[in-house]
Amino acid sequence: MNEDLSHYNVDDVLQECRVCLSLINEVENAFLECPFIDIKIETEWNETIRNMKNLIQRSLDRATYTLLKNASQHVDPETLNMHHYGSDIDVSAPSENLGHCMITFCLWANLSKNPRYKGMEFKEAGHKFELPRNLLVKDCAVRILHTTFDHYSDLCFTETPPSKDENCKEVKQTEANVDACQSEEPMKDRTDSSTRLKTESAVPETAVERIKLSPSPNQPVTTPVPVESKADSPIEMNNKTQSDIPEVNNVNLLAEKGDVQNSQKIKEETTEEIVDLHGNTIIGGVFHVDLLQLPAQPVKTKYWLLTQVEERKDIVHMPYKLNVVPPKSPPSGLTSTAAAEFVEAEVKRYEQEMSQTFLITIKLPSSFLYLGQPNPVFWDNQKKKWITSGIYDVKYDEDEGCLSFKSAQFGIIGAMLNKYSNLPYQSWELKPGKSPNSVSLSITGAAVLLEFEILNSFCKIVHLQHGEKSIFPELCNKWMLPQAVVKELSRIGINVNPGYDDTDCIGVTGKDVETEEWIYHYDIITFVCISSV
Repeated sequence: MNEDLSHYNVDDVLQECRVCLSLINEVENAFLECPFIDIKIETEWNETIRNMKNLIQRSLDRATYTLLKNASQHVDPETLNMHHYGSDIDVSAPSENLGHCMITFCLWANLSKNPRYKGMEFKEAGHKFELPRNLLVKDCAVRILHTTFDHYSDLCFTETPPSKDENCKEVKQTEANVDACQSEEPMKDRTDSSTRLKTESAVPETAVERIKLSPSPNQPVTTPVPVESKADSPIEMNNKTQSDIPEVNNVNLLAEKGDVQNSQKIKEETTEEIVDLHGNTIIGGVFHVDLLQLPAQPVKTKYWLLTQVEERKDIVHMPYKLNVVPPKSPPSGLTSTAAAEFVEAEVKRYEQEMSQTFLITIKLPSSFLYLGQPNPVFWDNQKKKWITSGIYDVKYDEDEGCLSFKSAQFGIIGAMLNKYSNLPYQSWELKPGKSPNSVSLSITGAAVLLEFEILNSFCKIVHLQHGEKSIFPELCNKWMLPQAVVKELSRIGINVNPGYDDTDCIGVTGKDVETEEWIYHYDIITFVCISSV
């Protein structure tokens, strides 16, 4: 990457990022239009798209550093701090087009270190924040960078761990296999050395095979210890007992029982913190709320401008993460006076910890549909998952579209919503369309009414209605492939393509696939007979 920082002007970088995002969108749509594509080519293009998104992020980081390096030259005369707002569209455009921004950029630098100015409100974007007192005396900066694309959820693989009953079944099945191995051991003709040699050399092979065929569900399959193929002497054979064989299986049983405990531990962690993307989705893009180190500012003398030269010309994230523990209940056995003092001390401790959190309000983009109250979540880069910890006092203003909360850390924030808010469907209707050889499909969901027109291999959105209000007219009357329509609706927050395994999340009883196909088959025969009469 070019080290000349003059190329990283914020406004220019934002415009270039918009062009790059448009190119990515065209490539993704081209994939949908190709009925058959080589897996290797698709993998390469997906990797290219990820690299382009990462390049956008790096370019924005360099532009941020360039602006922070010269923050003292853009001081607000009222607060003596620096603040800057930018977007990938013209700022002079009408305010209703703000929701169509692909990237918004807000930056604030704490130059004055005046505790009177706790934060900043960016009226153009609708974001604001307030820092705790311990951060107001430091050389720091806050950046709120919003992108309408989310390339973090693609890296997340949320897998529900196997239930305890399933693991117990695996353990019982393995125990049955061990008993079968023991029962297959010949109990007669022990004096015949050749028979004993043949039997005992075959049983370990059977045991190893059964262990290999029944691996632990949460551990990778390991290579079993090879069994010696050479024959043992009669003396060595007499020293062996049948208990040697079950020991191998007992070790495997202990490992599988340990996996049951590990699965339960993972399940508790998933229930407590990790967001399950099987039933939830991140909508509205992501918000990078970063606490950055303020670089050394140029010093102006009478004739000179002294600038510190830094080897690393990049932003530096300041670590800030609190561990806020809720008030604990008083232990049993305390007197009423001691219990009251314990509760008072716990409340004071909790208030002290909460005073070090920072308050942030983010305005959600209006180009998305929020069916219900979105909940903020953080991206954990180590676990590669979305988590819900470190967020307190969440408030959602539906009229203004603002999400406010207190946070114990900085990082990447997403708005989480239930993926199936528009399900189950209340009714649907299929009838002849307005155009020749076309059909009209109307779907009444739990919150949104959708109308489509289908012609040959294409379809278009005719009407979208939420309550009594028509929404997203810019998406209507555009012929697209069905895959593109599903993708576009999912992007704005309307899921119209649930899978067969989503019935638990929707709260309905799943259909029997065989019965459903049987009914469809005979419905077609019935319709043909009726139409021919």
